[in-house]
Amino acid sequence: MHILFIYPDICASSGRFQQGIGSLSALLKENGHKTSLLHIEKKISKKFLYDKISELQPDIIGFSTTSNQYPVAKLLAGWIKERFKIIIICGGLHPTVAPDEVMASKVFDAICIGESEYSLLEICDRIDQGK
Repeated sequence: MHILFIYPDICASSGRFQQGIGSLSALLKENGHKTSLLHIEKKISKKFLYDKISELQPDIIGFSTTSNQYPVAKLLAGWIKERFKIIIICGGLHPTVAPDEVMASKVFDAICIGESEYSLLEICDRIDQGK
């Protein structure tokens, strides 16, 4: 199972290490999954996003977003839904504090609330097993 994490970080202190994604990635790799990261620090085109997804061919895309980056995550997830049939999960601060808003957007298939490393691992394992 290959999970692509997308971390919108536009107009923020870019280049920072995102501990949540690092922790998730480590746990998933320990359990036999492959992970990649797309750290978005400036506006990108649909073509760039589509090319990256086509190149990496993930089975799942996981967004990690704060409230100020949520509009970017929502836009990118919408673009992905237009072109790909990939499960998209959203986690981080914003889905934790505003889960109803995130699910109402209809661009995310699931959300992770709070510290959910093992929940994401379980989702990946179950999808990998066809459950």
